[in-house]
Amino acid sequence: MECLQHICTEGCTSVGPHDMVPGKKKGPCSKFSTCQGIQQLINHFATCKKRVNGGCLRCKRMWQLLRLHSSICEQSDSCKVPLCRYLNLIII
Repeated sequence: MECLQHICTEGCTSVGPHDMVPGKKKGPCSKFSTCQGIQQLINHFATCKKRVNGGCLRCKRMWQLLRLHSSICEQSDSCKVPLCRYLNLIII
């Protein structure tokens, strides 16, 4: 969860918040060991054609991660994780 928030608020190597202008490519993230995997998952989720039909395991993992984050997020109104507020409203 911390890694997802880190990527969505501060940005990490090639993936970052939607409201930030991409800067220079950063080096590998030393903050979290899972950043590379989460970034790959985010990139896949953004471009996958199968997720529309629910047929992609990677996209299902991303949905799980987003749902889990929104269920424990205490700042969903100002959270920068995609779909956090929306999923929080649905879950409650």
